[in-house]
Amino acid sequence: MQKLIIPETAKTPEINLDPDKGLLEISGYSISKFTKEFYGPVLKWLDEYSKKPHKETLLRLKFYYYNTGTAIYIMDILRKVEALYKKGFKVKVEWQYEKEDEDSMEYGEDFRDILSLPFEIVEVEE
Repeated sequence: MQKLIIPETAKTPEINLDPDKGLLEISGYSISKFTKEFYGPVLKWLDEYSKKPHKETLLRLKFYYYNTGTAIYIMDILRKVEALYKKGFKVKVEWQYEKEDEDSMEYGEDFRDILSLPFEIVEVEE
């Protein structure tokens, strides 16, 4: 299985999904009106990854800002990772937020409270 790498733009986050390392990273702004078109390949990649995942998976998310449409896809991504966890795979989510960005921290807490998997909220430097 190949990596999925999508460069960051002003309206879309950087995507770096590495099946060999079990490292799934999404970071940046997600304010595109075309969330379905952008996140569709990510969800498809996760479906394939789920068939033969790495022994340990880390999903690292760092959004500076995202729109309502993106929130739906964040939850879809988290649900796919949660499904791996429920199958017995070692999985961890790391929600990163910048110091003093309480909104982002609270969004991470909201997602964490909905899901049942290891979910760490991490403050990072700007």
